[in-house]
Amino acid sequence: GYTGVTGRTGPTGMTGFTGPTGVFDPAVLTTFSEFGISLDIGVSNWREVAAGATGSRSWDAVATSSSGQYQTAVVDNGLVWVSTNYGNTWGSVTPGNQAWTSVALSASGQYQAAVVSGGAIYVSSNFGTSFADAGSGNGSWTSVSISASGQYILASRFGPTTLLLSSNSGTTWTSLSAGSREWYSASISASGQHQTAVAYNGSIYVSSDYGTTWRAVAGTPPGSGSWNAVSVSSSGQYQIASRETASALYVSS
Repeated sequence: GYTGVTGRTGPTGMTGFTGPTGVFDPAVLTTFSEFGISLDIGVSNWREVAAGATGSRSWDAVATSSSGQYQTAVVDNGLVWVSTNYGNTWGSVTPGNQAWTSVALSASGQYQAAVVSGGAIYVSSNFGTSFADAGSGNGSWTSVSISASGQYILASRFGPTTLLLSSNSGTTWTSLSAGSREWYSASISASGQHQTAVAYNGSIYVSSDYGTTWRAVAGTPPGSGSWNAVSVSSSGQYQIASRETASALYVSS
């Protein structure tokens, strides 16, 4: 059995858990009821959040820190809402009503970025307490992604225009060499080294040198198309992209 942190043997019903190495069989063990921890991650225990973040709003994007303590949600033609206690209570923060389209959090939750369609990129360095215009200029921003440390922030926008990257947590921005396109979505690995973006009427573009150089993925099946979303794993090895017109998903490993 498992020896609890108080030095006593853990509660009954924990068969399937082997010693302090943390090996367990989820088919046998599903809940640590005594500790109030559920292993049914994402399967059950969903609830509508309390406080001001409820109600009929056009929620457009959500993001969370690695631990889940810090959570941020944005409303299309509405406000930015944040929670610092695992989603139990929520509050709105500055700035005010905007056409928010995307939000991203660093691993710790300290650094956050949100973008506005027809507006600016906003960043926070105080766990979402407040957001400030990052000086990127206005654009039809479609997505934003942030590295684990918060150092690298990658943003995409419709144009045709260029991708923007900050390598200093949003202090300054650089137009990337991937070209002027209808960028619909962009994603970044935990370190910031691997970056991928998709063009709505174009191809998948990748960078493996922190956004310095870019290339179109040769022979990307089925070639150019209406790509509308992309996501990159923490290491950058695994990636997934969706194509609207083909109603298909494509993965890279």
